Amino acid sequence: MLGGAPEKQVSVSSGAEVDALMARLRDSADLTTTRLRELLGREQDPLRVFKQLKFEEVGCDPLAPARRLNVIEQINQLFTYEATFHAARWLLDRYPSHAPLILNLGTNAGTDIESRDGQVAAEVFATVDPRNNRKLERDIERLQSRTALWRYVFYLAPTAGGKPDEFEVGGILVRRLWPLRGGA
Repeated sequence: MLGGAPEKQVSVSSGAEVDALMARLRDSADLTTTRLRELLGREQDPLRVFKQLKFEEVGCDPLAPARRLNVIEQINQLFTYEATFHAARWLLDRYPSHAPLILNLGTNAGTDIESRDGQVAAEVFATVDPRNNRKLERDIERLQSRTALWRYVFYLAPTAGGKPDEFEVGGILVRRLWPLRGGA
């Protein structure tokens, strides 16, 4: 456990397993939405509301709702996990013979998604803009040293940052996951 957060590594072999993980995201979001309604019903000072969202444990872990988090952290984790699950589904559809896929969520070491046989590797992130903090470039650089046959960077963002929704850099395919279909 790093910084109080559980390390999370999940293995998925089918779309049904990905769907189950997506359902857990929805359940945790539902729980936090209920807490937010209660907070807004009792707190009149908008700055105090925002302070609680940022600093207090009003939210919960997207995959383990019993673990409380601040809402900002829940939002960040939830969309990163959602992007990871959509990327995993896409990879399972494309490379079923390389299942299971190992999803390294949170602070786990390794690429965000990797096939157990090492042939598929992907980095995944969610952002407002893929140009922020050079995240896209850093993930591409990280994958360049990987020996997997199929290497990907997937990102969830409302903008492509001036790039196409899909392009290749040095044998690494970059795919934007927006708009999402069938997800939250």
